Amino acid sequence: MRKFKFKFKKYIYFVIAAAIILSFACVGLNLYRLISGRVEGTNGYIGIGVTFVICAFILVLTVSMAFSSYYSVDDRYFTLSWGVLKNRILISDITNAIYNAELKKLTVVFSEGNFMVISVDGIDPLDVVDALRAKNKKIMFEYLSTDPGKKDKNGKERIFSLIKF
Repeated sequence: MRKFKFKFKKYIYFVIAAAIILSFACVGLNLYRLISGRVEGTNGYIGIGVTFVICAFILVLTVSMAFSSYYSVDDRYFTLSWGVLKNRILISDITNAIYNAELKKLTVVFSEGNFMVISVDGIDPLDVVDALRAKNKKIMFEYLSTDPGKKDKNGKERIFSLIKF
């Protein structure tokens, strides 16, 4: 099995850290309300319980995303994992892989025109495609050097190149 570690942009790590800090702050404030006896009625206790469950969910999701996000290719599946969230695509269903060099995105086309766009910033996209093609030789690979139809700073259409193999 080939595994490719996903790298988030710095601002995403900032958002993850902020969510973790806010979750702990929310748990702390609700614990203070609970211990100090400032909770009134059944609705207050239910609200605190729901808050704890939501904060626990956010903590599990964000921590797992920060430390366990990857793409993997095994004998049957191309797996995209963002912490506890996983998406598996049968490699036999994949028809095309299109890499856009300017955007650093790899589009994987599978079963009846469905597709998934993944970020391969910091990962060699050819390694991912080679791992996929080692399991399914029928996968067509396309390399886009720029966005089609994009204009340069003078308003002229940019040259668009497409390499298929």
